[in-house]
Amino acid sequence: MLLALSGLTGAHASPAEPALITAAALRFVPGDDALPLGPLIVEQGRRLLFVNADNLGVHSIYSVEYDEDGWPLFWTDQQNLGSAAEVEGVPDLLPRAYAFFCSNHPEMKGTLVVTDDDQGA
Repeated sequence: MLLALSGLTGAHASPAEPALITAAALRFVPGDDALPLGPLIVEQGRRLLFVNADNLGVHSIYSVEYDEDGWPLFWTDQQNLGSAAEVEGVPDLLPRAYAFFCSNHPEMKGTLVVTDDDQGA
């Protein structure tokens, strides 16, 4: 099931379309550090859509790093099974790698790589 969902990443989507990340079986697809799929790669300025396809729980995405005001660099609200939300803050990120996690399931960890060109997502 996880590999089937990895096709939802929008690898050939236009820059106007958001990249996708999905929660399934207590993992992020793509981008989960526990899976061999590698990081989630998104071009700088591109939006990211988070979809919860996991019947095992409510999920969110929070960056490990916070800004000077104490807010995560990127985040979503809690998402129930079948719901989706834009990951706030992603279009403003600078090119580099960022760690993230699910606030309800801290063992769900991933890596987002923002690139300065279209070689990624």
